Amino acid sequence: MKNYYNILDVSKNSSNNEIKDKTKQLIKDVKLLNISPEEKKIKLNELEEAYTFLNDYHKRKSLDDFLDNSSNFINLDNLSNPFNKFNSIFNNNKFVNDSDILDNKNSRTFYQSSSFTTIVNKSGNIVTEEKIMTNNNGDKNESHRIITKDKDGNETIKEIPKNKSKKSIKYNI
Repeated sequence: MKNYYNILDVSKNSSNNEIKDKTKQLIKDVKLLNISPEEKKIKLNELEEAYTFLNDYHKRKSLDDFLDNSSNFINLDNLSNPFNKFNSIFNNNKFVNDSDILDNKNSRTFYQSSSFTTIVNKSGNIVTEEKIMTNNNGDKNESHRIITKDKDGNETIKEIPKNKSKKSIKYNI
């Protein structure tokens, strides 16, 4: 939201008459400036917009509320890119050898996928179904279990065997 008080160079407590007088003075000043007609038109339109906005009670009230609340927020325009600091620290320092990343012999991968579903059954017990699949550099592991917690806090864990009928197909594209 534009700060129309700054455009007209008036305080927030200015009366409508003070805003009107200041706007007239600024219009005269703009007309006397040695700038192109297009630039004058832009500046005059901006002054007119600010004057019209500040003379509308509801719009002015919304601007006042915005300005009062904006002091609680961070002005993002004044912040620099947070990654610049990171890059300045780590850009010139190589902690990892690039050739190690590209060399498949030294390449290590780890992947984990987890799924949790929690419900409360009819008897008031909390039942959590947990499925975890991991792939640690080709060593695949799957676990599937159901954890039931009763009202007293006692847990019962039931391990479910892997279903051998499921087959995954890997496509090289």
